[in-house]
Amino acid sequence: MRIVLRYFGSIGAGFLLIPVGGILANLIHGLQGGSFYGHLVAGPAYLIFLVLLFPLGKKFALRMDRWVAEQMGQSALLDLFKKIDSFQLPRVENAKKRPGWTLRLWPMPNITERIKNLTDE
Repeated sequence: MRIVLRYFGSIGAGFLLIPVGGILANLIHGLQGGSFYGHLVAGPAYLIFLVLLFPLGKKFALRMDRWVAEQMGQSALLDLFKKIDSFQLPRVENAKKRPGWTLRLWPMPNITERIKNLTDE
C-alpha cells in the first residue's frame, strides 16, 4: 500500500484540487466563472495529470514484476513471460508494435519491456 501511495499520492492530490478550484470559481464568480474554469482550466489539467499518471503506472507494474520475481524466483517468472511471448498471441504482438508516444504513455508494459525489466538488473 505504501508503494502505491508513493507513486500515485502526489498525482491523486492534484486530481482532488481540480474540483475544489471549480467549486471556488463557481462560488466566487457564479455559474459563468465555474463554466469558464471547467472548460479552460479543469479539462487541460486533467489531461496533463493523465499524461503524468500513465508512465507512473507502467513503472509501478514493472516494480511489481520484480517483486513477484523475488517471491517466486526470477527464472520462473522470466520463463513464464518467454512462454507467453512464444505463443504470439495477437494482443501481445499488437502491444509490441505501439509507436512513439503511445508506447510511452500506455499504462501497461508490453511483454518485451517486462522481459527486459527482469533481465536488466
